[in-house]
Amino acid sequence: MRIISWYLAVVSLSLIAQNLKAQDEDYNERIRVLRKQKSEITQQEKDALKLEIQDINKRMDKNQITYEEAKILKEAAAKKRALNIENRIAIVDNEIALLERNNGEPLTIKEWDSTATRIQLSMDIIEK
Repeated sequence: MRIISWYLAVVSLSLIAQNLKAQDEDYNERIRVLRKQKSEITQQEKDALKLEIQDINKRMDKNQITYEEAKILKEAAAKKRALNIENRIAIVDNEIALLERNNGEPLTIKEWDSTATRIQLSMDIIEK
C-alpha cells in the first residue's frame, strides 16, 4: 500500500509539473504570435490602402470623380489607414504588456452570483 501511494504521489507531481511547463510555453508562444501580428499589421493596412487607391483611380479614369475629388479621397484613405495602423499596434502592445505584467495569466472579471448569497428560509408547519 505504501508503494502504491508513493507511485501515485510521484505521478501526480510529474503531471502537475508538466502542466506548469505547458502554460509557460503557451504564454511565450502567445507573446511571439502577438509580436509577429504587430509586424503584419502595417503590411495589411498598406495593402488595403493600395486597393482603395486603385478603386479611386478607376473611378477617376471613368470620369465618375474629378482629379481634385480623387486627391481628397486618397488623402482621407491614407489618414484612415495611418490611424488604423497606430490603433491596431497600440492594441497589440497593450495585450503584450498585459500578458508580460501578469506572467501570462489572463485576468477575468468574476461575476457576482446573487444566488450564492441568498438566504433561504423554510418553515415546517406542523398541524395538531
